[in-house]
Amino acid sequence: MADEADSIVKLLIAAGAKVNVFNERRISPLRQALGKLPIHIEIVRTLLAASASIHVYIRVR
Repeated sequence: MADEADSIVKLLIAAGAKVNVFNERRISPLRQALGKLPIHIEIVRTLLAASASIHVYIRVR
């Protein structure tokens, strides 16, 4: 399951998806990946390799 999710993330990034964005709840893709238990480490690595910023982890209002 995690391998499938990582493959989907890689496809989205290859298609131009932005990794430093927020959803309607102000959650970035990196925060979402880190907030799941167990942590999806491969997705975290994929996002970081695609220049996901750790400084965008939590957005201040």
